[in-house]
Amino acid sequence: MAIVLEKEQKSFDWNFILGIMAVVGIVGAAVVYLFFVSPETVQQLTTPEQKTLSEFSQVRFRPEEILNSAAFQSLRTLAPMTVPSGAEVGKLNPFLQ
Repeated sequence: MAIVLEKEQKSFDWNFILGIMAVVGIVGAAVVYLFFVSPETVQQLTTPEQKTLSEFSQVRFRPEEILNSAAFQSLRTLAPMTVPSGAEVGKLNPFLQ
């Protein structure tokens, strides 16, 4: 009696491979269509809010103009600024009572 030892042949799952190729093909076709065939479609995807944001990002922030302005200098603090003591910070420990 002879014992034949062979490696088990792994079969390919052709449905899975075809599915992956279909997804890659659809995504590739969409990219080509959006960016190369009709780039004006991408321009239509921008919303008015995005255009406003791009205009707002062009504004330069200069804090010294704000800090030195008359309107900022005229502001007054109406709430008292109190610094808590060590006993007032946090909850009381219930295990120490």
